[in-house]
Amino acid sequence: MVREEVYFYYMVGVGLILAVALFYHAYNVQKNKGFVYESEWYSLIFLLVTLSQLVITTPEGISKALVTGLFIAFYIIVLFGQLYFIGKRFTVFESNKSEIVGILREALDILDIAYEEKEDVEAGKFQFLLSDQSAKIVISWWAEDSKKYTLSFSKWWRMTSYDLILQHLTETLLQKRETKIFKKQLILNVIGGLSFLLLFSYFASRVAG
Repeated sequence: MVREEVYFYYMVGVGLILAVALFYHAYNVQKNKGFVYESEWYSLIFLLVTLSQLVITTPEGISKALVTGLFIAFYIIVLFGQLYFIGKRFTVFESNKSEIVGILREALDILDIAYEEKEDVEAGKFQFLLSDQSAKIVISWWAEDSKKYTLSFSKWWRMTSYDLILQHLTETLLQKRETKIFKKQLILNVIGGLSFLLLFSYFASRVAG
């Protein structure tokens, strides 16, 4: 009975956390005019949800502390691996390749940073190779007519002007999109948040019932 009660609150809590995360994401997209940092907060939420599930379902005789420690260690390794090999990532909504490439070219030229351009259309990637800094900026997309792009600053700690590049990109996009409303992202995130809340509440009621 106690286990069912714990699972009930767990399911309600998970639904609430996921709903709040999506509501905040909707707010963040609109506030930053479609230029959003892929924060580690979402990975942390995934960690907490998964970890709590593992702890609750850990069979008797197996150390919960051991399970927790192993999972946290695995999470840290994956997180640092992602930051090292992929870099800091941003999502640009409602844009196009020409716009993003143009803004980055402008920033690199203003800052007098030497670079080479490399495009792989089949792989959906456009790269700025910063030869003198052993770093690169990668623009990636799923389809040629896509309006959603991922911007990765690989080995950003080697970029002497990383903050200035990011500042130029942010300010330019904010200026261009000052009055834009990101309806699609707002609607999808709000619907998604409500769906998670209702779905997990339903499962929780089934367990309680």
